[in-house]
Amino acid sequence: MKRANQEKSSGEIIFIDSSGSCDQSGSCVTFLFGSTKSGGIPLGCIIHQLQTQENYTLGFAQLKSVLGPTAFRGRGEPLVIMTDDSSAERNALKSVFPHSNLLLCIFHVLKAMWRWLWDSKHDIANQDRKHLMKLFRSIAYADNEENLVEMVDTRHINENRSNFKWCIAYRSTLRTREHNTNNIVESSIRVFKDIVLERCKAFNAAALVDFVGNTTEDYHGRRLLKYANVRTLRMRHVIVQLEEEDSFANINALVVLAKLAIGSVDETFFQDMNKLHANDDKSNETEAQDNFDECMVV
Repeated sequence: MKRANQEKSSGEIIFIDSSGSCDQSGSCVTFLFGSTKSGGIPLGCIIHQLQTQENYTLGFAQLKSVLGPTAFRGRGEPLVIMTDDSSAERNALKSVFPHSNLLLCIFHVLKAMWRWLWDSKHDIANQDRKHLMKLFRSIAYADNEENLVEMVDTRHINENRSNFKWCIAYRSTLRTREHNTNNIVESSIRVFKDIVLERCKAFNAAALVDFVGNTTEDYHGRRLLKYANVRTLRMRHVIVQLEEEDSFANINALVVLAKLAIGSVDETFFQDMNKLHANDDKSNETEAQDNFDECMVV
C-alpha cells in the first residue's frame, strides 16, 4: 500500500469508504483507494470501532503520520477526496486534510434526492416525483456553469454557491480523472468481504489486521500481475491465432469473455477484434451473395 502512494494518480484523487462488522467485536474497516489504468489499488486502511468523527479523525491522523511526507505522491494530502454522504467521515477529513477538495459521490446525491422525494412529510405528489427527479439529474449532470444557470435561478446559485459543489459543472477544474462516483472503493470493499474474508467475520481485530495487511495485499498483487500478463501476452496471442486460423465464428463472444476475465480490455485489443469481426461479417455477406447467385442461376 505504501508503494502505491507513489503513483501519480494517488496524489490527484482518492476514494474512501467504510464497512462495519468485519470481525466478531464489530470493528469497522475504512479503505483508501487510488485509481490506476489497471483499476483500484489500496493506499491505506484504518481499523476502528465506531464510525464517529473522533475515531475517524484519530485514524486519518495516524495514517497520515505513518505514511509520512511521501504520502500521496509526496503531496502530503491528495488534491481530491471522493466520499459518500457521511458527515462524521467528511468532517474528520476536513480537519486532517484541510487543503483537499472533498467531493460527494454523485450516486449518493441522487439516491438522497430520491429518498427526499418519497418522504411523505414533504407532500410530493406521486405523479411529480419522476419529473422532479429528472430535472434534478439534469442539474447534477450539467456540463458547465452556463447550462446550470439555464436550469436554476441565478440568484439562488449566487447565494448558495458552496451548496452546488456536488454538481459536475463545478468539477471541471479538479483532477477527478472523470470519476464522479465512489464505485472503485465500494466494489473493492465487496471484494474484501466476499473473497478475502469469504463472507465470514474475522475472529478478532488481530486476525482482521492480518487479513488487511497480508491477504489483501497478496490478492491485489496477484490481480495486478494477472492484468499485466494477460494484457501483454495472452490476449495478443489469441488475436494472432485468430488472424492466422480465421476459425472463430463469434467474435463478440470472445470480447465478452475477455471482459469477464480481466475486467477491461485495452483499446488496441478492441480495434483488432473489431477488424476481425468486420472481416467475418464481410465474408458471411459474400458467402450469402454467392449462394443467392447460384440459386438464381439454377
